[in-house]
Amino acid sequence: MDFVLPAKSGRVPIPSFCVESGRWHRRAGEDAGSFSSSKSYLSSKKLRMAAKLSKSQGEVWQKVAETQEDLSESLDKPLYAAASPTSYQLTVEDEDLQKRKETYRTAFAKILDDQPRAVGYAFVINGEINTADAYGSGVLFRKLWSKLLDAAVLEAIGELRRKSEAPPTPVTSDVIQQWFIEAEKTGVSGRQEVPPRLRVDSRRGEKTIVFDTCDHGFNDAVLHKNLVTN
Repeated sequence: MDFVLPAKSGRVPIPSFCVESGRWHRRAGEDAGSFSSSKSYLSSKKLRMAAKLSKSQGEVWQKVAETQEDLSESLDKPLYAAASPTSYQLTVEDEDLQKRKETYRTAFAKILDDQPRAVGYAFVINGEINTADAYGSGVLFRKLWSKLLDAAVLEAIGELRRKSEAPPTPVTSDVIQQWFIEAEKTGVSGRQEVPPRLRVDSRRGEKTIVFDTCDHGFNDAVLHKNLVTN
């Protein structure tokens, strides 16, 4: 969930979901009074949709389990940490998974170097458009780029088992642009206020779900546009 915390806002609620079912006590050495930071976004599309669209805690836990299974199949090893088998965070921290991820990150490390005006990206897996994110500024996009790339890479790894033997048809920039145009034709079907200053409008078409995060602090300008294929 996009979230803006204005300066001197005081205490405000933060929308969240748990990604580790069945654990109610701290692990050894952990702080029981606060959460530590996470370097990861939710990597799989189905898990992100459970949180952003369904908003169901039970479905989030279910999709965590499915994502763990997908990644385990792709790496041909169980990615369930002994300390907590249901933990999404511990799964993505697996050493072998991190090594696999770095091969992708190395390949894409300099992709933005020649795109100084970039404000977003779209990614394709096995010849199918998956997700796109566009931001209100290039500065914001670049600050988030490392986490966005990590999530895309992890999803690609999770989809390796579905890769067909035949090479996929390349997806061109023209196809991506047309996808954006078609997605914008759908009317707003949902609206959610995210205090203290955001609103998320959602549009669900036949092939694409669009989330527009509008910032009340800037005349409802779109701070973040997220497109996800069904």
